[in-house]
Amino acid sequence: MSKAFKPGDLAMVISAKNEGNIGKVVELLRVSSDFGISLPEVHPSAWAENSRGLNCWVFVGFVLIATSIQAGGSRPVAYGVLPEHCLMPLRDDDLPAETLDTAAPRELVSA
Repeated sequence: MSKAFKPGDLAMVISAKNEGNIGKVVELLRVSSDFGISLPEVHPSAWAENSRGLNCWVFVGFVLIATSIQAGGSRPVAYGVLPEHCLMPLRDDDLPAETLDTAAPRELVSA
């Protein structure tokens, strides 16, 4: 299956630091290879580090898990950034039973 993603596509997380995110379905918003990826969806000054300049997708999902040093643990989030190789495209015939709900808190999760 080709990984020819485009904004609006659904993808499944297949690799992540937080194993609880594996298998989650996300909607892809935009791709960036910037070293600092801005995240105005979360907060006007929010950004995610991309120190290797990988093709990363900004996404929205539901009940993803982020670990934050500042927050002192894990918590559910809705927006995040993952490298393209951590995502598997989903086509209409591949969709799992779970659906997206974008009403979750707007926080950041990264791989």
